[in-house]
Amino acid sequence: MNEQLDPQTLERLRAIAETRRFPAETFLCTQGKPGDCCYLILTGEVEVRRDVGTEILNVARLGPGAMVGQLALVDGSPRAASVVVTAPVTALVLTRDVFETLRSAHSTLALHFQRQVALAGIRQLRHATAHLARLQLQRAHQPGGTPLLRRDRRVATITIAGLSELSVDLQALARELETVDP
Repeated sequence: MNEQLDPQTLERLRAIAETRRFPAETFLCTQGKPGDCCYLILTGEVEVRRDVGTEILNVARLGPGAMVGQLALVDGSPRAASVVVTAPVTALVLTRDVFETLRSAHSTLALHFQRQVALAGIRQLRHATAHLARLQLQRAHQPGGTPLLRRDRRVATITIAGLSELSVDLQALARELETVDP
């Protein structure tokens, strides 16, 4: 997401969501746990990590303007990744109730919020696609065209499953946005 909200939208969000500070090494989201809120990063930085077997993959670094943890609220699934604070963060904490109100409302703020959720999902999809492309290029340039290792196949399988779920969520959100009167 990493785009700054305009001051008016930010103030309206602050009126309905709690602002909290988190020190470095705090987990905002833990992979596999249920999600009861999402976070809009105002300052600081987080790292998105995904456990794959015995390995931890660093998926992304996000800063001000990024929304994290929203996919678990969109589809009700457990957290797909862990989000760890790497530089002290100030964030708006959007509870499930606030999230659902914004997602289903027909106000300008709600439309802006829904757009941000969709953009965050699209960026995650692009990141995962780029990761798979890099993996394929690495394997293609190895002497003898070494086949994918078991770990790489597992990462690809998990990524593809996540992309499939994300695609369904984004299609549903797009349909919702199309039915909203401007």
